[in-house]
Amino acid sequence: MVSPTVPLATLVLDHPSVAQVLQRYRLDFCCDGHQTLEEAARRRALDLELVTSALEEASAQPDLEALDLRTLTTRELVHRATSLHHLPLRRTVPLVQALADQVKAQHPRLAEAVEALGAALLPHLEDESQVMFPALLSSSDRARTLQLIELADRDHRVIVEQVLALRDLAADYVTPAGACASTRSLFNELRWLETDVLALIHLETHVLQARFRHQEQPP
Repeated sequence: MVSPTVPLATLVLDHPSVAQVLQRYRLDFCCDGHQTLEEAARRRALDLELVTSALEEASAQPDLEALDLRTLTTRELVHRATSLHHLPLRRTVPLVQALADQVKAQHPRLAEAVEALGAALLPHLEDESQVMFPALLSSSDRARTLQLIELADRDHRVIVEQVLALRDLAADYVTPAGACASTRSLFNELRWLETDVLALIHLETHVLQARFRHQEQPP
C-alpha cells in the first residue's frame, strides 16, 4: 500500500520500480524528494488517487534486480555511481547531442535544451569523479565535504530541471508520426538519459550524501 504521506525519495528507495511512474508524472524524487506524495501531487495539480493507483501497480511488480541502496557501503555507492551511471552517461551525452543536432531544423528548442544539458552535466560528472567522491571516501575534512555536497546539490537542481524540461519538449518521448530514424533514436536515448540521470542524483542525494549530512560515519 502506497501512503500519500511518504516522501517521494523514500518511495523510490523502498520500491525502485515506482521511479518511472514518478518520472511520467514529472514528480521530482531527487532534489524535491523530501516532499510527500500528497504534497507533490498537489503542487502539480495531479489526481492523487490516480497517481497512487499507478504507483501501487508498479510497486506490486516483482523486480529481481532491485537493490536496497541503503545497504551498500560508501565505497560501493561511489563505485556504483561511477561505473553504472557516470561511464554510460559520458558515452551517451555526446551521442544524444549529435542526434539532436541532426534534427535541429525540425526540433530547434529540443536541440538547444540537449546542448545545454550536456554543458551542465558533463563538467558536473568530472567534478564528482575528481573532487567530491574522493572527499566522501576520505572524509578527513567534514566542513569541506559538506561544502562540496552543497555545491553538487546546486548542480543537481539545475540538471534535474533540464531533464524534466526535455520530457515536455519531447512530448513524453512519443515519436511523432513519420519521424525519421534520427528522431526515433534521439527520443529513445533521451528516455534512457532521463532515467539514468535521475537514478544517479537520487542515489547521491538520498543515500550517499545523506550519510554525511546526518553526521553518520560512512561504513
